Amino acid sequence: MARPKNQDKRRQDIMGAVGRVIATRGLSALRRKDVAEEAGVTAPMVSYYFPDLDELLIDVYKRQIDDYMQKSSEAIAGKESSWERLIAAVEFALPKGPHDIDSLIMYQFSGEPRFAQTYSKMSAKLHAHETSLYKSILDTGIADGLFKPDLDSTTISRTLVALNDAYGLQVVLNEPGMGFQSARDEILKVSASLLRMVTE
Repeated sequence: MARPKNQDKRRQDIMGAVGRVIATRGLSALRRKDVAEEAGVTAPMVSYYFPDLDELLIDVYKRQIDDYMQKSSEAIAGKESSWERLIAAVEFALPKGPHDIDSLIMYQFSGEPRFAQTYSKMSAKLHAHETSLYKSILDTGIADGLFKPDLDSTTISRTLVALNDAYGLQVVLNEPGMGFQSARDEILKVSASLLRMVTE
């Protein structure tokens, strides 16, 4: 019998394999066999640890969201100014390219009907976190006199989340002329305009 720690590692290996398969084959075409091959185990072993494939996929998505929220907060820690924290938040939220596995997983769940309910709940949780993260940055910048926006910080924060999502999708789709750097620069230009940054 496998030891508990080995079982935990096996479960983690399988969940990691699911992410890589989603990125290469797509969520709708994913099969248990594909997961097993990617994880280096047998299909029956995948079934042993995860009898329901959809539940496995949901677990992967939930883990992805939780990991994203934790790391996005860590990404802005230690930055000296509100503008530097904003830059770090924007850079973290954007996919690094069309083969960014983490981003591919999150985008693909948004378009899969059988996960609509789960996606809606988790997406709302993620959106609230991202909005709160941006709002904390903006409110500090406003209090420090660095930002002097005409709009309220909540509206601007929601706008920045929407920009990250929209530009991120273009990066993942590998649209001509729209890579990570272009997306980053354009979002930051819009941000600076909305926040009416004080440069003196």
